[in-house]
Amino acid sequence: MMYAYGYGPYYGGFHFIGAIFWILVILAIVAAIRRRRANGGRWSWGMPWPDKGMEILKERYAKGEITKEEYEERKKVLMG
Repeated sequence: MMYAYGYGPYYGGFHFIGAIFWILVILAIVAAIRRRRANGGRWSWGMPWPDKGMEILKERYAKGEITKEEYEERKKVLMG
């Protein structure tokens, strides 16, 4: 197939934009892997995991910060 002035379909900025796109994709993957390693192998995006919430709840109950009723109520919420 012939193109104007002998240039292919990636003439001008299109080839540059494609290269930038793939660089950003690779950087996003590297950032996700680094974040997972920093979180001890878990995929965490800022939300606490249920088991971590239960640990905190148990600690608060053990310290006497919450009553047994509050503990049971919050445990039901965390367990879904």
